[in-house]
Amino acid sequence: MMIDGKILLMVSPLRRWFALTALALLSGLCLYLVFNSPFAFGITVIGSLIAAGAFWAFAKMYQGTQLAVELRDEGLFLSDGRTLALMDQIEKVDRGTFSIKPTNGFTVILRDRQPFEFVPGLYWRSGRKLGLGGVTAPHMGKMMSEALAMRIAERDGLNGKL
Repeated sequence: MMIDGKILLMVSPLRRWFALTALALLSGLCLYLVFNSPFAFGITVIGSLIAAGAFWAFAKMYQGTQLAVELRDEGLFLSDGRTLALMDQIEKVDRGTFSIKPTNGFTVILRDRQPFEFVPGLYWRSGRKLGLGGVTAPHMGKMMSEALAMRIAERDGLNGKL
């Protein structure tokens, strides 16, 4: 979606609530099994850790998926103003079938290593890779990845060589 010259990668509300419901059910089911089953101590600890992890992912996804990713002339930003990657840091876009990328999304290869950051359902950044997508609408991810690839080609002087 394009608004004010910015291309937005927004979260699909239906996908968001489906993912949040699945995480809440996983957390609740694990807690139910921990407190209502005569499992050994080790299984109880593992079940508690899984429940805590699912609840953490739920909280992080709930908060993070209220944002959108914006493609501006300067680079990729979150709608609250935080920077994901500046245009001069972006090396290429990887949209291949067998590439490591989020569902309905794409991966951006960066020139330098960046600190790890993870918002379930919206993006992850690890080392030189930034994955965008998850519970986002597929057509928005495709539109943003194509626009970003075109901007990279223009920047690098490859206009007719895509």
